[in-house]
Amino acid sequence: MRPCMQYLSIVVAGLFVNSAAQAQITIDGTKDAGYGTAVAVQTVQTEFGNADGVAGGSELDAAYVTIEGGNLNLLLTGNLESNFNKLNIFIDSIAGGQNVIGPDTANGGVNPTNDNWAQAHSGLTFDTGFEPDFLVIARNGDAGGPRFDFDFNSVGNDGTVESSLDIFGGAFEGSATAVGASGLSVAFDNSNIAGVAGGTLAADAAAAEAVTTGLEFSIPLSALGNPAAGSTIQIAAHINGSNHDFLSNQILGGLAAPQGNLGGDGAAMFTGDLAGVDFNQFAGDQFFSIAVPGGGTLLGDFDNDGDVDLLDLDRYNQNIDADAVGALADLDLDGDGTVGANDFETHYGQLVETSNGQTGTFAGDANLDGTVNVLGDAFTLVANLNSPATSWSQGDFNADGIVDVLGDAFLLVANLGMSAP
Repeated sequence: MRPCMQYLSIVVAGLFVNSAAQAQITIDGTKDAGYGTAVAVQTVQTEFGNADGVAGGSELDAAYVTIEGGNLNLLLTGNLESNFNKLNIFIDSIAGGQNVIGPDTANGGVNPTNDNWAQAHSGLTFDTGFEPDFLVIARNGDAGGPRFDFDFNSVGNDGTVESSLDIFGGAFEGSATAVGASGLSVAFDNSNIAGVAGGTLAADAAAAEAVTTGLEFSIPLSALGNPAAGSTIQIAAHINGSNHDFLSNQILGGLAAPQGNLGGDGAAMFTGDLAGVDFNQFAGDQFFSIAVPGGGTLLGDFDNDGDVDLLDLDRYNQNIDADAVGALADLDLDGDGTVGANDFETHYGQLVETSNGQTGTFAGDANLDGTVNVLGDAFTLVANLNSPATSWSQGDFNADGIVDVLGDAFLLVANLGMSAP
């Protein structure tokens, strides 16, 4: 290998290692850089107690979610009072589920009986379009000693019931792997005493986003019914009373301020159940979402126009190194939570369609004719040398936003004469 190319290879390899390290998610109850920005931020102060290091309290500050390696990773920052208050996380991942929660199998319904959640929730109505299929129940407290319990169950049927008690082995917080039959990884760091203040007024969004600890778990997509690539997973998180029968105002997606606890009727009254709560009565969506990587019907066709072309490829040139959330989730072909170099190379090397009818090409093929040559490609690069670029067609073959010698000309020279098979 020529010295200059050997040096380039070392640099590129180092960039891959660094990118992977930054995107790595570790299930430890602490926010990792790979999550990117929050998908939901608390909008109201907590009326369920404000933890200050002496008194306990419960709050949900923000939600972070990513899909990588076939797992859904979710971090809910905040804290949970150690009195068995519930943190209930409803997940709408596949068709079906229940928009209005029905009773459990012991009371003529179809929902599982674990922790008496369904009977207490029976009659609760979610926002239109939100029909959860699964539920996570997290809580901690003293039951002859510190304990953290964790349930994962189906909604709308009793096909999945995984109740795991004392998963941290006699502690209020910690981390555990292989939780339940579905093999979840779970961690809880309850150290937060910052974030939102106590009350019912608008929350300080910056303070909420500054919180980096809370409940975190990783669950296989297979346990969520194998949601299809390109589909959307919707999630709602609620802090509830110890018997599932008194909702706080700590909901994600958030409620409009000012807003007190919802109780059992949506207006802070205790009724013994949640039948009077209808989220359609509150402004906005009380859930958040993430797209399952995979894009449109044709892999790599991000604008769903039936072709994997320059317009799709340029999504990387314009968004490289961004967090793969929201509209950018489809670009994350390797599922590591970031729109990275590996995704970019996969797209142009295996998916993009060339004018000669082939699929995939080489870095340097500016006009996507399937061949890296002087007349069509090198001339384009030279014409734009040292200029800002937002398109592959300008000669930006590494998506770094500029056409240069070290990054782009080296790639073109290395592949000069190469043709797509």
